[in-house]
Amino acid sequence: MLVDAIYIFLDEGGNFDFSDKGTKFFTLTSVLKRRPFNMYGQLTELRFDLIESGLDIE
Repeated sequence: MLVDAIYIFLDEGGNFDFSDKGTKFFTLTSVLKRRPFNMYGQLTELRFDLIESGLDIE
């Protein structure tokens, strides 16, 4: 029996250092998908296109 699974991707930006040295904002972003694996090929192609064009970011 297959389970109807969902996948949640969560990313944060900023930090919890609320002093003058900390970031001004703290953000949370999320994406919810049932089965995101069919996008893997397109994202990999985009990644290597960007690297080959000189934009080498993580």
